[in-house]
Amino acid sequence: MEAQTFSATGSLPVTKQLNGFESNPTSTQAGGPMTYNVVPFSASVAHGQGAEALAAKLENLIAAKAAEGWEFVSIEQINTFQAGTNGCFTIGAQPPSTIETELVVFRK
Repeated sequence: MEAQTFSATGSLPVTKQLNGFESNPTSTQAGGPMTYNVVPFSASVAHGQGAEALAAKLENLIAAKAAEGWEFVSIEQINTFQAGTNGCFTIGAQPPSTIETELVVFRK
């Protein structure tokens, strides 16, 4: 398993371990290098709305990026460790936690 670095538009590069995902950021498409755009996706839906509302929000994101020339690649879930804080004499201390984030990957 090889680590690949994807440059995320408007942010720092994102490094991701690939598990059977065939992609190489140095490969070419239509004669030029491929560029990746990684977008956080945390859609919320109102009470009573189901998977259809979530799917519509994702579809709108994909359509908007397609209009900008980006091709949808995948949705990835990343778990990130967030260190806790000591607080002031332990008042207001926060324990460490794990944050789950969904990212939508596009390329062109």
